Amino acid sequence: MKVLQIGFGKAGKHIAKLLLDSGFELSIHSRSLDESIVAKYEGYNFMYDVEKDSFFDVVVFAVPDCKIFELSRYYSSIIKARFCLHLSGATSIEVLRPFSDVNNSVGLVSLHPNISFADEVLDDSWYDFVYFGLTASDEKSYDFIVRNFNINSSNILKVADIDKAKYHAAAVLSSNLIMPILNSAVHVYKSIGIDDEFARKLTSSLAVSACQNLKHGAVKDVITGPLARKDYKTVEKHLLNLNGSDRDVYDVTSNWLKEII
Repeated sequence: MKVLQIGFGKAGKHIAKLLLDSGFELSIHSRSLDESIVAKYEGYNFMYDVEKDSFFDVVVFAVPDCKIFELSRYYSSIIKARFCLHLSGATSIEVLRPFSDVNNSVGLVSLHPNISFADEVLDDSWYDFVYFGLTASDEKSYDFIVRNFNINSSNILKVADIDKAKYHAAAVLSSNLIMPILNSAVHVYKSIGIDDEFARKLTSSLAVSACQNLKHGAVKDVITGPLARKDYKTVEKHLLNLNGSDRDVYDVTSNWLKEII
């Protein structure tokens, strides 16, 4: 089956690996391609132009959310497809509607990988351990992804289109919005003379172990540390020795944690 992928950024590089491993005949069209990328990904079929009226089983938009509707409208006017897919967690599949307006049998899909992508594909089978949020316009489209993409069905979460914003907000809380807390931890470690690299290793090691605990129970049941022990003297000592935003982060999150436990 033929797939046209639009875009080849962080998400695009990863989804291209998944598509190739799924056995699709993949062509990649990106306006930002240069010779170094083409040389680095030797064997990938990069297209500089898309032939008008060409047919693809699947068109994949691996582009920023704000560009999907504009590009969907453009490509729907020059090519034909059976399924149209984007990778956005928060964006409705309605942005792909130009394709189904041209042909109402075209299935619309959002396939959102729950992972913070690196610049390069660091693991050949990166998709084996990732959970995917899947939104589809109909059961036919949902079943097509489950049957044809090299993803474990137990790693697929069916998300209603109306729930995508909340679903993605949870994903952002889980990955992006914990970063200010981790950044404060790194900053405090560095303030006592620990170098940046080791401070990041310490912080990430503790964060990973805390996340592992979360797999086994609710936060109030698995939380450790002074608040879990009701050791408020230690908390006061921490606050007395912190300054600025580091103190603010500690104070606010401690109050949130008190409410939970």
